[in-house]
Amino acid sequence: MSAMPQDVSFESQYSDSAFLAVQVRVKASSFSPVIPKDTCRSSIPLCYLTTTIDEQYNNAITWDLYKGVVAVNSTSTDNATAHSDDLYSWIYQRKVHTSAMGAANFSFKSGYATSVRFGYVNRWDLTDDVDPAFRGFGSRGLVFAFAHSFDSLTNAWSGTPSGSIQDPVVRYIHRGGLAALSPWWKKCYGKLHEIIHFRWDDFDGARALRNAFEATLKAGVNGFYEGVEAPVRSGIAVPFVSEPESYYAIVALSARQVMRAYVYAEPQEVPCESAGGPLASQKEIPSIGNTNTVDVLYPASPFFLYADPALLRRALLPLYEF
Repeated sequence: MSAMPQDVSFESQYSDSAFLAVQVRVKASSFSPVIPKDTCRSSIPLCYLTTTIDEQYNNAITWDLYKGVVAVNSTSTDNATAHSDDLYSWIYQRKVHTSAMGAANFSFKSGYATSVRFGYVNRWDLTDDVDPAFRGFGSRGLVFAFAHSFDSLTNAWSGTPSGSIQDPVVRYIHRGGLAALSPWWKKCYGKLHEIIHFRWDDFDGARALRNAFEATLKAGVNGFYEGVEAPVRSGIAVPFVSEPESYYAIVALSARQVMRAYVYAEPQEVPCESAGGPLASQKEIPSIGNTNTVDVLYPASPFFLYADPALLRRALLPLYEF
């Protein structure tokens, strides 16, 4: 049974892709919360990956869902081995950081990607074992796989926090020398396990904040086009889409790009801490590693002034200190 693409949509925080297989609609979503006035939440480098399945004719059927994370997310080359001072087995991580959430069966497995996927297609479950050997990426790369089974339901939902952790988050040159700054989320929530637990438990709260931000963003765009000095609605850039909708799409995408282009770090010196917040540092811009360049900061400034002027101050502070 092949799946046919239906639609793709995005906003400031959600990217959705929907497919239809006979009478079954499958929607895969990536949810990256944009919360400008909450630097603690904004500093968390984890998004939500969700899958929603709906039976179009309301017939109760059995659902089987397979998800896998490939090794390229943790290993950038085929001969590199990661070393960590905080080492835990994947089995322990799975027990701490996953939940079946109503699934009748939940199984897992790691190993060669092709072998794991082939085994799942033949058995429709995984064997709950971990391959401890190092695997590079490529045709025989490693995969961490999870399988859910939902019995007699008209719809099903599965969610997973996903992202990458960097600590220290930035190396900062200041008048005292070179400092390795810790991520701001560490000051807000504590260690790695705490941030993962918080992100998972905060799904409903993050969605509520997302709804409020989206409502404000759309109201601002609509108010601009419905005002006394509304612009002429000619020369629409996107066919069959109104100019307000087109403009909203640009603003929404810009909001996501700006908020995800920065990391938040715990300041090194007392004067910075007294300012009441983190340092905001751009992620790497050119290949040579230059960050916080004016040519990138300048076009982002209007969004900061709109969403939270304090973010602009935090982004400019490293430039002034340098």
